[in-house]
Amino acid sequence: MTNRERLLRALRREPVDRVPIRLWGVDPFAPPPRPTYQALIDLANEFDLEVMLNWDPALPWPQGWFCTGTNQISVRTEDHDSSHTGFRESHTILATPAGELRQIHLYSPDGHPGYTSKPLLQSVEDCEKWLSIPDEPLQPDTSRYFERDAQIGDRGLPMTGISEPFYAVNALMGSEFWAFASVDHRDLLHAMVGVMFRRVERFLKQVFAAGVKAPIGYVGPELCIPPLASPRDFDDFVTRYDQPLLELAHNEGVLVWVHCHGNMDPVLERFADMGVDSLNPIEPPPVGIPLAEAKRRVGDRLSFDGNVESGEFDFASPPRIAQLVAQAIAEGGPEGLILTPTSDHSHWPVLREQVVANYRAFVEAGRRYGQCG
Repeated sequence: MTNRERLLRALRREPVDRVPIRLWGVDPFAPPPRPTYQALIDLANEFDLEVMLNWDPALPWPQGWFCTGTNQISVRTEDHDSSHTGFRESHTILATPAGELRQIHLYSPDGHPGYTSKPLLQSVEDCEKWLSIPDEPLQPDTSRYFERDAQIGDRGLPMTGISEPFYAVNALMGSEFWAFASVDHRDLLHAMVGVMFRRVERFLKQVFAAGVKAPIGYVGPELCIPPLASPRDFDDFVTRYDQPLLELAHNEGVLVWVHCHGNMDPVLERFADMGVDSLNPIEPPPVGIPLAEAKRRVGDRLSFDGNVESGEFDFASPPRIAQLVAQAIAEGGPEGLILTPTSDHSHWPVLREQVVANYRAFVEAGRRYGQCG
């Protein structure tokens, strides 16, 4: 069984010869963005680990996903000093038909994680400016998919990443303004999410028509679950817009992978009802629910990609990591499970020796306990 076959069978909850193992965020076909990340590329190559990697449709940012009218708005960037030690400010200014919009992002010249200190949209007036931008179709370069597919080969799966409609708008506003608007300006939010829905729907129809049949994947529903939002909000802003996109994919025979951090207890069945094929990262307690419970509730309709908490890689010992792997496979496998840390490694500017040792323990234990038959 090839890695690609193994991943597809796991996503479809079919029998496998062993549980697939992937290191989220590790691309063995590209040089590492930071030197210490090479250790994880070497580990993935040593064990011939499965990979699930996005292909790049070459959409311009920020016009591409977040702002319609790619030929009818001007975008400029400015670099500024910051009052935050060790950081600088990157300003992105969009000139819309109704006036300028500005986003401020703090970045570290030393490569530490950044932070958006001022989202693009911070008022109803800003939202109306964004809505004033004329809509134009995206122009995805689907040749990049076929190049990525050939590059990956039997090593794994290419993924078509999309910008989930709710999450795209939330990212423009920030969770605080979104929360107030969800009470005071709900119709405005639906107008904006509707714009993004039509944009993503059109994109999917374009790539499907070009012969792209890779699984689609997206992040974002995690910002519309308790405690940030209510199950009613999830139904109204996630299910309402995501379900038609999932139906579009399934009509093309395309699988759907969704990333959602947090406690799945209030929304687990909603993902299955919506038609999601695989849910990531299905975090264990105390953040989430036991994998065995998730398997009991929806394991006949949903596969899982996770479930070893990435925070454990900082402080645990290799035997502890091996124990968690064994537990995850016992509770969630062997069918319908892809063994993955619950986040990628990009939050570590430098991978310490302990973290690398724990990654090795994760992989070795996955191979040891994940054999079937």
